[in-house]
Parts: sequence; C-alpha cells; structure tokens
Amino acid sequence: MTVLYSMAYLVCYMVSLLPFWILYRISDVLYIVFYYVMGYKRKIVRNNLRISFPHKEMNEIIAIEKKFYAFSVHVKKSHSGTDRWDMPETAGFRITVLAELMKE
Repeated sequence: MTVLYSMAYLVCYMVSLLPFWILYRISDVLYIVFYYVMGYKRKIVRNNLRISFPHKEMNEIIAIEKKFYAFSVHVKKSHSGTDRWDMPETAGFRITVLAELMKE
C-alpha cells in the first residue's frame, strides 16, 4: 500500500508542477483519445444534444459535441493543477479511501 500511495503522490506532485500551457496540450491529446478512440459516452451526449436541440442539423450537433468534449477535458486538466499545494493531500485521501474499500 505504501508503494501505491508513494507512486500516486509522485504523479500528483509532478502534474501539479507542470505549467498550464503543457496541461492544455495534454488536454488536446486527451480530447482526441476520449472522442475518437474511446468514444467516452458519445452516444449519450449525442442523444442528449438531439433531444435538447431538435431543430439543429446533425452536423451542427456533432460540432457542439466535439466542443463539449474539448471543453470538458480542458476543465478536468485545468483543475488538476489549480490547488498545487493541496493536491497531494487530496490524492492521499482518495487512495486511503480506496484502500479501505478494497479491504472490505
């Protein structure tokens, strides 16, 4: 368990030291991975957009969908470096909770 905690702490600490322009580049790559490779909840997002905007054409819905994925990845990545000093403690808390759940 100590090894897992140390590795997670190190990863979180290293990510927290990255400048924001690098985080944005990483999020651009993650956008491609999430949208094109994994298709993370793409059907759900597209269906919700079709229901929300019934008057829009399919190409407009796909454009909105791509912007949503790009925005959501940027938000997730920008939050990973905002609390630079609190981040390792947060990661430690999550790992502790995960360890307790794994014991059960």
